[in-house]
Amino acid sequence: MTVLILVSIYSCNENNVFDFSRNIEKIHGELIDIDCLIGRQPVDFTYIDTLLFFHDRYEQKLITIVDIKNDQCVGRYASEGRGPDEFLAPLRLFSSAQDKLLYCFEPNGGYVKLLGLPTMKTQRKILLQGDVSWVKKTRNYFVGFSPMEEGRFQLYDLDGNFLQRGGEYPFRGNEMDVMTAFALYQGSYCANPNEDYFAIGGHYCNSLEFYEIKNDKVILHKKYEIADAKGQMNNGVKFDNDCPIAYAYAYGTEKYCYMVYIGSTYAEAKNGTMPRKIRIFDWKGNYIKSYEPDLNIYAFCVDEDHHCIYGIVRNEQNKGEFEIMRFKM
Repeated sequence: MTVLILVSIYSCNENNVFDFSRNIEKIHGELIDIDCLIGRQPVDFTYIDTLLFFHDRYEQKLITIVDIKNDQCVGRYASEGRGPDEFLAPLRLFSSAQDKLLYCFEPNGGYVKLLGLPTMKTQRKILLQGDVSWVKKTRNYFVGFSPMEEGRFQLYDLDGNFLQRGGEYPFRGNEMDVMTAFALYQGSYCANPNEDYFAIGGHYCNSLEFYEIKNDKVILHKKYEIADAKGQMNNGVKFDNDCPIAYAYAYGTEKYCYMVYIGSTYAEAKNGTMPRKIRIFDWKGNYIKSYEPDLNIYAFCVDEDHHCIYGIVRNEQNKGEFEIMRFKM
């Protein structure tokens, strides 16, 4: 199957003067006192019905499940290893509320594994062609991100067949070698699990892009380009002290794209924990509002039915341990 990806801009192509300081609401976090320890910093939160899933490498297990209705740990799953029913860390987790499946992507193996609930048994394995570092799933596609000679992302069908490359790096990205461009302009990715939308927010440049896949074409709906990355590759990435630190984490629901925004410089981020806001957009890229949590959220997922954000925070009063908090929206 051949798919032509056309990137077109309609709505607003670049917005360097948009004011995100309006419509900001403070939210308060309440501790979820679950009956299991959290290991290393958990990431890749996702949510199905009343179950919260996250990648937490703990005692040779890679996925922790929490029942947030009863605030208790359901268990730890996904043994680490190379066996037929084992998984290679790290994992990228995402879910589909429609098919009630947990999707686990293994960057080191190239497989997307579909796990059924509540057994957590692998129902299907999909091999994505080519080298992929991150994957997000829309309704009808997988979108993969990795260093590549042309484009910024790769489109796959749901059987893992490569379709086409699309997009381009912001600012000076197309002038750089592949690894430098990927290091400076990689981002936080999220997708709409029930429709064919996805978004990219830059870690080290203040850029944000919103895409839709429609009639076998990828359409760029809206782009915010505010501040370029500052750094170079020299035995690794060397960031300038005034390099912007922007979008740190993202989560997509059927209604909205949620982006954690830091808004500091590299020097400021090295010297202390910077306050974080959660910016909310519709899938055409229109800014809705921001939440300002009373604690810094590192990873999160959203339950829009019950108006809650479930986030990981670091408890500095408890030896810097990570805890799960519930924030009412």
